[in-house]
Order: sequence, then C-alpha cells, then structure tokens
Amino acid sequence: MICSKCKQTFVELTDQGICANCSAKADARKQDIIELARKQHQQDGQVEIDDNAQLSEGDDDGCYVSAWAWVDLSGTQFSQLGSGSILPAHTCENAVFPLGRLDITASARERLETVEVYAGLARHAHGDWGEVSRKDAEANNDALRSGGRIRSAYSDGKGTEFWIITEADRSVTTVWLAEY
Repeated sequence: MICSKCKQTFVELTDQGICANCSAKADARKQDIIELARKQHQQDGQVEIDDNAQLSEGDDDGCYVSAWAWVDLSGTQFSQLGSGSILPAHTCENAVFPLGRLDITASARERLETVEVYAGLARHAHGDWGEVSRKDAEANNDALRSGGRIRSAYSDGKGTEFWIITEADRSVTTVWLAEY
C-alpha cells in the first residue's frame, strides 16, 4: 500500500491512508498547533483549549482550533444561580432524556472545573454513563424505558470523581462529588 503523504510503499497504513511515520508527524504537528493556540488565546476560566481540540486548516496561513469559551450568564435572562442551577436544561441538544433543572452541590462547585461539569452533563444527557459498572449501566438503560433514576460517574482531569444523578421524574439533575 502506498502512503498518501510520503508516497512510499508500506505493508500497513492507518485509517487515514498514511504510514505510521507520517501519522506520528501529523499528530506532533497538531499538538504543536494546539500549544500555539493556547499561547495566543487561552485564558484560564475564559477560553480553554483541550488536548484533543479539532483543527480546521484552509489554503491561507492560519488554522481554526476548537475551544471552550466561558459565557457569564449572571445578570442575564439565562442566569439560574439563585436556585443553585448551573445551566438551563435546553442547552443539552439531542438529549436522550429530559434533565429538568440542573443543580450542583456546593462542594462539587468548589472542586470541579466548569468545563468538566459541562462535559459530564453532555455525556450523561446522551446516554454515556461514564465509569459505572455494567450492572449500573444496564439499570440506567432500563431507567430510560421505565422512568427510573439515572446515575452516571465521571472523573475530571485531576482524578476527582463526581456523579450526575437525574431523578426518576426527570425534574432535576444534580452534580455531586463522589464522596462516601
């Protein structure tokens, strides 16, 4: 097989049709571009760029890098902090079940990064139960059909474990630290 980048013949190519050497170079280039984007644009708590950010390059001398931008909802029609809620339920598009009001415990709010909470909520809303046992995953899948309580478990980048629990009536979903 011929590598589409270096045009050399190889026994095996990646799914992208390139050899392992060209793939490693492309991965290193991607990481270098992500680091450059962080230097140019990242501001902790305002703009965050993940290690696995998507890149979009055109014919010009630049590249778009996907990032998380913090939007302060306080003082706007979208703010729900008075009730302890962290974001409106309608922000999880294509959710497989309704999340209801979204709350977070005080300890979880203090210890977890907002980006990690949003990522966990998105996974939870789309039926990715995270780090639960097979039995708990099956119980969650049954709860989707029968209307029972749903519990997901995740870890943030620092290893802090947290749970996301949606009540059986789908009126509220709460983010908790996984403290016993």
